Amino acid sequence: MAFNCNINKILSLYFVLALSLLFLYKLITEILEDKNKEKFYKSFLFKLVNSIAGSKRDLGLFILINLVLGILYTFKIWDQVAILIIFGIIFPFIYTIALYRLFKIKNIPGIRSKLFSFAKSDSGNIVFLIFDLIILIAIGILILFNILNFTIVKLIMVVIIPWIYLSTLHGLINDQFIINGNNKEK
Repeated sequence: MAFNCNINKILSLYFVLALSLLFLYKLITEILEDKNKEKFYKSFLFKLVNSIAGSKRDLGLFILINLVLGILYTFKIWDQVAILIIFGIIFPFIYTIALYRLFKIKNIPGIRSKLFSFAKSDSGNIVFLIFDLIILIAIGILILFNILNFTIVKLIMVVIIPWIYLSTLHGLINDQFIINGNNKEK
């Protein structure tokens, strides 16, 4: 029985990694080729994220669903690997990509630093994005194989990180980080 469980985890991991690499390749080629932010606003990624985090009602509903399923998974009430894969790896992976794309095309006044300037450049945005995604996938893999089998780590990965990402996406989509309504995008 344990061998069968490991095969399911390995197949799940393979699926997540293959999907992640394909999505990452598509994104990197899109970032390098596309300098037009209007094209991003018409993309499937933006439409998906906007439908999840664009309005307060949709954001609240999705956070509630994520919270309930995350708590059920974290405290082993409903111990399904699919919850970790969907709400702890795939959705945060999509949110991270959308955050970096929106961060790159939005003008957020009041932040002046060399690190911020590097993150706004094409190469810096890709470097930070890949680093963030590697950490996200690595933690998910460690949880999946029970190496990081701590309740607090599961709670952070399946509940808190998606909540932070969704809240930040909501703010970026609705220009809530723009000071005094001054939105002078480059």
